[in-house]
Amino acid sequence: MFNYFLNTLAISVSELEPVQNNNDEKQKAIWIIALVAVVIICIVLSQIKFDISGKIKAKKEENAKKKIERERNEELERLHEIKRKNQRK
Repeated sequence: MFNYFLNTLAISVSELEPVQNNNDEKQKAIWIIALVAVVIICIVLSQIKFDISGKIKAKKEENAKKKIERERNEELERLHEIKRKNQRK
């Protein structure tokens, strides 16, 4: 999706008329605005991607901790069960 968006944006920018006359300030301004917009959009999208990947990593770490805690609790329960059986004997 990110690549599709950038390709669409690149096509839109490439459809602008190239500067044919150095005195055409309006066309220069359009090119500058388009280039600045592309840079800003790339920065924003990369930040969003970075934030999402950070959240995914944090979620994976949280799930791993929960799994370890669950396994530890199961092992403790098993040991308590063995201890109860031994006390009955």
